[in-house]
Amino acid sequence: MRRERETLSRQAHDIWAAKRLADGWRYGEARDDVEKTHPNLVAYEDLDDGDKSYDRELIDGTIRLLIKLGFRIGRDPT
Repeated sequence: MRRERETLSRQAHDIWAAKRLADGWRYGEARDDVEKTHPNLVAYEDLDDGDKSYDRELIDGTIRLLIKLGFRIGRDPT
């Protein structure tokens, strides 16, 4: 399940980054809301563990909510 968690976390980061880029943001050493620069506009693999933890917590929370709502998560045996 750890590999799947990382895959989902990477996807969450990619969606976040794509939205920012579409809104005119670009990579910058520091976050600047006026200039629209952000240091996390890099590949997921290039984030430090602290920044990756944000995406992991988002995924963990989503999975917990789905389970609480009665969904079952499992791998198709085929």
